[in-house]
Parts: sequence; C-alpha cells; structure tokens
Amino acid sequence: MTSNLFKGVFAALLVLISCAVSRSETLKGELFGKGGVERIEGMRFFPECPDGRVKLDLYFNPKTMKKTKPCVLMIHGGGWAGGSEKEHEHFAEFLARNGYLVASTTYRFIPANQPEAFAEDVKRALYWLRKNAKEYGGNPGKIGVIGGSAGGHLALLLAFSSNGRLFGDVFSDGTKDDVQAVIGLAPVSSFVKDDRYRQIPGAEKARAEKLSPIYYLDKSAPPMLLIHAKNDGVVPASDSKDVERECKKLGLKCRAVYFDGDSHAFWLSPEDLKQKTWKLSLDFFNSILKR
Repeated sequence: MTSNLFKGVFAALLVLISCAVSRSETLKGELFGKGGVERIEGMRFFPECPDGRVKLDLYFNPKTMKKTKPCVLMIHGGGWAGGSEKEHEHFAEFLARNGYLVASTTYRFIPANQPEAFAEDVKRALYWLRKNAKEYGGNPGKIGVIGGSAGGHLALLLAFSSNGRLFGDVFSDGTKDDVQAVIGLAPVSSFVKDDRYRQIPGAEKARAEKLSPIYYLDKSAPPMLLIHAKNDGVVPASDSKDVERECKKLGLKCRAVYFDGDSHAFWLSPEDLKQKTWKLSLDFFNSILKR
C-alpha cells in the first residue's frame, strides 16, 4: 500500500479533480454562489517562479470588504504530481460565504521539479496572503490552512515549520511565517515512514525528514483538526494517528476525527462525508479564528 503512495494519491484524486475543474470553466469570471461570493482567478503570488501555472484563486464576499475577516489558505492534493487550485472551488466558496477570505493555491509538481519546490511554493503563497490580505478585507493575523492528501501534507508542513525553519528566506523582511490553525484531511505526515522517500528520484532520508511535517512538530504548532477514514487505502490513517499521538505528548490542541470506511478524498465525495467535512472544518476554524 505505502510502496505506491505517490501513484495512489494521484490516481485517487484524478477523476474527482477533473469533475471540479470541468465545472469551474462555466463559473470563470462570474459572481456565483449564495451570498455573492466573488472569485479572482490566476493570481501569480510568486512571479519569479519558472512555472507559470503556479498561482492562486481568491474568494471573498465583496459586500463585506470593509469588515475584517479571517483568512484560509487551501492546498489541493494530487500526489504532488498534479491537480489544480480549482479542486477546492466549492469548498472555498462555502468558507467565503461564511465569512472568510480564502486563497486556493497550487504549486510545482514532481517529477519535473525537486520535491522542495512544492514546499517553497506554499510558503510563498502564505507570504503573499499575509502581505495582501488587508486589500481584500482579510486579517493577516488570523490565517488558517487546510489541505487534503498531498495538500494535507503541505498544510501540516506549512503549519509546523514556522519560525524560519523551512524556507525562512521567503519571510526575510520580517513578515511572520506562522498560521493560527491547521486542518489536515487524510494528510501524509512523513516521507520517512516505510521508506516512502525511496519513491522520489534522487531523494534521501535527510531530505525526506526536512519535508516531513512530523519532524517539525513542537509546542509552537497551532491548534489542529485531523480528519481521516479509518480504512483509507491510499494514505493510511496511521499518518494522522502518529501526529495525534505526538500532539498528546506535547500537550497541543489536536482534535482527530476518523470516518468509517475507506474513502480517501472524502472532502470531495461522497456527498455525506463531504458535507460532514465541510461542517467540521468551518466549526473548527470558527472556534479558533473568530474568537
């Protein structure tokens, strides 16, 4: 199971992502959804990036521009080898409708790029959001991050590696690199576990540790919510359980929810688990970012 982690994560999400992207084409440039949520597409948060596809979409309610709101950075899955910032469009719209400024980002993929590239890109997305949130009514001091599968890995990595421990140069102007809350949906918590790093050409254990969220986990980590299916056949639930166990040792605020069954991308489908996930996520962010 774990020997095919990268291929499995990508394959499990491919069909679901394609459905989300196909619908997004009909919404391009429109004001859509209940509550008047607006989307600004294709924002190049990292203009120097050699891959022009690295961009984010911003979701917000223009009627509440003058009211400061917390922010959420969303990171898609796809085995670190594919996917789109459009994967979470409906989830992002849901959060924006409920009082958030939401940035849904993509990043550079393997094998065309070194694995460090995807980590750098999400750091730069956070930097952009913190520097530009106020322009769209967002509060740069209250940012949550959420991602599923490979995106869950990047969400945890971003949240756990603050204080300049990973790509600190991105924040060399003194901008803070922390987040105030994190949600991991079926997240990969370690590339070292089961020698997963051997699946990445040229990778070795030392590099894998630097890209493994659990190796950064300490008392500086923000409150977190982990959601996983008990019998997930793509990313085992033990990845979340490992984080949960370490959080208990450190006395960190960590809630873990384990769904029955083997659904992997449950934030996209099936409908019942999708709705539960969205509601759990909203309630969690509200409890931290709106208090």
